[in-house]
Amino acid sequence: MRLDPEETRELGGLCPVCGRKLTVGVLSRVEDLADRPAGRTARGAAGFRNLVPLPDLVAEILGVGPKSKKVSAETDRLVAALGPELAILGDLPLGDIAALSPPLAEAVGRLRNGEVTKDPGYDGEFGQIRTLDVRGGQR
Repeated sequence: MRLDPEETRELGGLCPVCGRKLTVGVLSRVEDLADRPAGRTARGAAGFRNLVPLPDLVAEILGVGPKSKKVSAETDRLVAALGPELAILGDLPLGDIAALSPPLAEAVGRLRNGEVTKDPGYDGEFGQIRTLDVRGGQR
């Protein structure tokens, strides 16, 4: 069961399925300590970009784990042809990426536009960001 902190509070901290007390995640603690609402930036704060490592995008495309030999070989091929990972993820024209890998161009385009699925972590499990399968999860 994955719930936002707001949903957890609305349910009184109890699981809607079994009725037991929910394990509260890091985001709940962050919201408890925050000095401003979510989405509001502090004056003078540095800018940032949300990125996903290139091997993770390649793994999603290939349908294998990010540490597999297939992913390593494909990532090496892409970096050799297109340049550094950060440039591929953030700056390189999508047409240049599409010339080598149309699915990667689609994934990078969605990443740059924030059109991703965010599956939050829970109870010792890391969350996941998906770019190509945008069904379910949170956007």
